[in-house]
Amino acid sequence: QIVGGFRCDVASFVPVEFWRAARQAVAKVNPDCIWLAETVHQSYGCLARRSGVYSALDYDAFSAFDMEYEYDVREAFDQYLAGKTVLSHYLDLVNFQEATYPANYNKLRFLENHDQPRIASSVRDEASLKNFTAMLYFEKGTTLLYAGQEFEDKHVPSLFEREPIDRKTGHDLSAYLRRLYEVKQRFGDSDYSWAKADDAHQIAILERGGDKGRFLGVFSLRALAADVTVDAPDAGTGSLVPAYTALNSPMGLVCRRVARVRVSSPSSVPQSIRPDMAAPDQGAKRFLSAIKPARSRSRLLTPYKIESRKAHQVDFPVSLGASMIFRPSPSSKDRPWSLPKVAVMR
Repeated sequence: QIVGGFRCDVASFVPVEFWRAARQAVAKVNPDCIWLAETVHQSYGCLARRSGVYSALDYDAFSAFDMEYEYDVREAFDQYLAGKTVLSHYLDLVNFQEATYPANYNKLRFLENHDQPRIASSVRDEASLKNFTAMLYFEKGTTLLYAGQEFEDKHVPSLFEREPIDRKTGHDLSAYLRRLYEVKQRFGDSDYSWAKADDAHQIAILERGGDKGRFLGVFSLRALAADVTVDAPDAGTGSLVPAYTALNSPMGLVCRRVARVRVSSPSSVPQSIRPDMAAPDQGAKRFLSAIKPARSRSRLLTPYKIESRKAHQVDFPVSLGASMIFRPSPSSKDRPWSLPKVAVMR
């Protein structure tokens, strides 16, 4: 039986030259073997080098490994969870990864693991937890799920004792995770990523694009309602279509409040906006003042169409604590620029 891959513990403290030689030797037996490096936290690696101890740079480690842990940005993420820094600080570092590593770099993304606290112990609101999880799957890289994360376990098991996973927590995100996995497969392999934050409302706006198209994700990490601005395709050249819909629920969707997300196109100014099937001259303000929270098994809100290809900004409502992913469709100058039914995840 050929081993499928190796996870190399604290790989940063072993010379990269060794890992390159090991990879070449293993490739003679299994050229498809996957190499995962547990690289170290940024501060730990810097401290080691200042103290005269070898610690490979993450950039150099990619010359031997297919994947690396995201410990280079984890400290900023932990500080954000603890309320010691703003979301934009963490996302700026994620953008720095995009500017620093090889174009096809693959970071192992996680909310928790064997060395980290359970995410459910830090993010106790389930709507927020789901939005953190949706952002995790949206990020560029490979998603890591730690056993018990799907049940929102708060207990950190021992590394050396037998501790069965508690499956009777009253929570089960398994179906939700399967849906997010299906979405992630749509992004393709060759792509770019970019992120920004609304620090006031703790909302992350992420973008990915490449061989499978362009995707936008909006994640309200603290389930707060707010106006958010995201870049949209130039009016008249394309549209935003849903990359996924939220999970169905026997109880349907009950929106306690409504948030407005502002989608902007960089070129000009809107004339009018209407819900699909409504009168063409119905204005955005009148419609938005009359909109009511949606109740739907499919959790889809009303689609909008812009009546002018010169549209610049469009407001549309999404439920409180929503995570959304949009995919601009291929350009077409012969059809009006339209917004899709909005996929809502709570």
